[in-house]
Amino acid sequence: MDDFGPKFSKDGRNVGLLSTAERTEFWIIPMDGGAPQNIMNGPELPDVFPAWDWLGDRSIAWSPSSVGDTHVERWDSRGGRRREITSGVSQEKFAALSADGRTLAFQSGGSGYDVFEIPVNGGAATAVLATERDEVAPAWSPDGAHFVYSTSRSGVYEIWLRNRADGSERLIVSSRDMPASASNEPILDCAFSPDGSRVAYRREHGVTPEIWIASLAGDAPVRLFDDPRKIWQRGPSWSPDGNWIAYYSLYNGKPAILKIRVGANRAPELVTQTAGEAGRFGGRNLNH
Repeated sequence: MDDFGPKFSKDGRNVGLLSTAERTEFWIIPMDGGAPQNIMNGPELPDVFPAWDWLGDRSIAWSPSSVGDTHVERWDSRGGRRREITSGVSQEKFAALSADGRTLAFQSGGSGYDVFEIPVNGGAATAVLATERDEVAPAWSPDGAHFVYSTSRSGVYEIWLRNRADGSERLIVSSRDMPASASNEPILDCAFSPDGSRVAYRREHGVTPEIWIASLAGDAPVRLFDDPRKIWQRGPSWSPDGNWIAYYSLYNGKPAILKIRVGANRAPELVTQTAGEAGRFGGRNLNH
């Protein structure tokens, strides 16, 4: 059980956090200094791995389990309505909304994951990428013309950029960009920068996941923050101006949302702690 996020809303006014640390909750943290709002309360879900994305200012797409035949659901805070978006015969999770808000990409499978997409407002899911290896963590470009994803089809994990129109692809992050000891470790949590020029991602590295940033121009990837304490980093989310990345980690030994100015490579700043009693959030501005 864990917190998963954070994610900026599409308009940049809020950060959302989906949590199963104590019970299932979804928090909206306003960036104007307003009080955080808890808009989801549910039972503890012991098997949840709550990767999610915004569908609107008060609704999200998520998969409420990490085992069995779980499906992507739409959850709307207005009345607590839940509706399945996908209905396949395998695990369907890690939904990512396209820039125009019309299409969800998601990964499907119990192993050898593939990437599918489905119209948000109804329709059949179609396979976009399907091989014997994993294709995971899809993320749309801001213009909706491309998406990146992580795959192990070459035998090691890499990030590829795919053109939606013609299916052409370009390698963004390969094994040459990582030490040999990390070349077969998963790459997850892909996130495009607002201008579409860079991709942040989480590289599993032993017990200490790290956030890295790769340029689509071909420059060598750089680490967001080379933490001398080796504290894990997860779930990068770009601020609307592209100057900051918020992510999930630990602060003084407790789960927290932190932020770092991109390129500064200095110690992160606390945004809010995410563990403790109800009403625990104390939001701070991420967009400055």
